[in-house]
Amino acid sequence: LNLNKLDISKIKGNKIAINLQGEKLFVATEAGVAEGTPEDFRALLEDAAVVKAGADLKAQAGALAARGIRLAGRLEDIALMHYLLGPERSHKTDVLARSYLGVELEAAGPADTGSLFDELPADSGPDRVLETAAIFRLSEILLQEMAATEGMQHLYDDIEEPLIGVLARMEQTGVKVDLGSLRDFADGLRKNCDEIGLDTSLSERIRGALSSVYVCINDENGDLVSAVSQMELMDSLTPSFIEARMDAFNACDAVVVETNVPAESIAALLDGCKVPVFADTVSTAKAQRILAAFDGTRRLHTLKMNRLEAEELTGVDISGLADLKPATAALHDMGVDHIFITMGSMGVYYHDADSGIQWPTTPVKMVSSTGAGDAFLAGVVFAHCLGKGPQDAIRCALRASALTVQCEGAVNQSLTAEYVLSDE
Repeated sequence: LNLNKLDISKIKGNKIAINLQGEKLFVATEAGVAEGTPEDFRALLEDAAVVKAGADLKAQAGALAARGIRLAGRLEDIALMHYLLGPERSHKTDVLARSYLGVELEAAGPADTGSLFDELPADSGPDRVLETAAIFRLSEILLQEMAATEGMQHLYDDIEEPLIGVLARMEQTGVKVDLGSLRDFADGLRKNCDEIGLDTSLSERIRGALSSVYVCINDENGDLVSAVSQMELMDSLTPSFIEARMDAFNACDAVVVETNVPAESIAALLDGCKVPVFADTVSTAKAQRILAAFDGTRRLHTLKMNRLEAEELTGVDISGLADLKPATAALHDMGVDHIFITMGSMGVYYHDADSGIQWPTTPVKMVSSTGAGDAFLAGVVFAHCLGKGPQDAIRCALRASALTVQCEGAVNQSLTAEYVLSDE
């Protein structure tokens, strides 16, 4: 890595790596790294002839747009490229630098792209000069890997890369929401619940609030590209809301919670619930709510997560089956009794106090990945309520999720108890 300090005026070449941190912008070339403000590099950033490499370029493009700077030219996002090459692996810059370059960077959260309203925090985290030089080199390596993988270059160049700018502009501009359609959607949910016999008598209808909604963009293979969600309504599930319904929860065979629910409410549920509680981490960003709910004494019956979410919770880089031992040990120490980790092509890993099971997946033709994780957890809970063991739970979960990905909606209408329990 070339760590030579460059004068801003000396930045040349047809490619740069950018790393925006608050009011500081670090720019790397083959010759070294320069540091300045975004305004100092405006001409370079807006030059469409110059390729820009970076990590999470969508966020950086949005932050630059807020400063009146348009990020132009081809974009080479190392996190996005690595996701295409290995969706189940971690795409954090420090992990990529370690695995590809043998370079240790201090682990850091997402790049601080600044705020329109808050005072910008001081720069922190890894050495940004080293990090930016690593990003430049990683982009070259990942481009070579994509070129050597059939169909990958087309997928990135023709679908993923153009979407970076589109999504950044959508976030900057905003999306018009049809409130009437949202109200119709909420009415449709209530009607559907009634039709299938789902009791909503303990639910609360909050006047003036927006129903939760999730919208995603999938690629040509049905995989998630990007998503937006409106989940503020979940903040209404306060600890007092949970505690008032505790008798009803304890009359059930199991209770399911996910991390759109506030951490303090999850804690209240764990404190008062006497029946098994099953939890889903939902995403790497919201997985931290599970950690916040533990206090050293609380126990969680079952936690379901994917590999990236397990890495986020434990700090363990899970690149293979051998890494699952320290990761599950850390989760057990936190207070989790039963652990399900979905790992894409590597299958599913289950662990409890006595044993671990690795179970392969059966390939199916995927239409959309939306709802697959929910269906998996539903299969696990369903098996538990029938008194079945972990192997049967995995079998039920995989059958439920495999059927779900074969339809365009989040719920496959062919999903039945008979299907999930069959051995076909």
